[in-house]
Amino acid sequence: MKAIETSYDGYLFRSRLEARWAIFFNKLGIKYEYEKEGYDLGNSIKYLPDFWLLNVCLRNTNELGIWLEIKGRRPTYDESVACFALGKFTKQPVLLAIGLPNEEIFQEYPPWETDMFFYKCYGCGSMKIVSTGSNSFYCPKCNENFDSQHPDICYAMEASKYARFEHGQSG
Repeated sequence: MKAIETSYDGYLFRSRLEARWAIFFNKLGIKYEYEKEGYDLGNSIKYLPDFWLLNVCLRNTNELGIWLEIKGRRPTYDESVACFALGKFTKQPVLLAIGLPNEEIFQEYPPWETDMFFYKCYGCGSMKIVSTGSNSFYCPKCNENFDSQHPDICYAMEASKYARFEHGQSG
């Protein structure tokens, strides 16, 4: 099946799934760049990552910036290799998301990790991506709780899921 290109937020996304992620980001105040830069990673690997998230950190770090690749299905071996190569080349975390926002995220680089989700701080509102097996559910900025079921995340998930793009609508 061929994905349907979808216009939203000034971008022409390659699929409606990517556009739904953009809605999710916008509802949460996550700053993103879509297809920011293409990379020649060597070994005949050329790669154009889907999203660069500017104001999201990974786990309990304060270092902002994460690559996020969106897939409608499990990635192929070659796609996983490309994500790993991108992380090594840019020295930035690369995560793969499968399906709708906050359904399933796993990390390809640096170490492989599963069951990751977006979390939002109840205190300062900062965003991070953390594994459910982690013990880092407190904000390093304000020491308040992070929650993957924060009302803002739930609202953003619903907004992205039910957005309509038919007949010229834009989410």
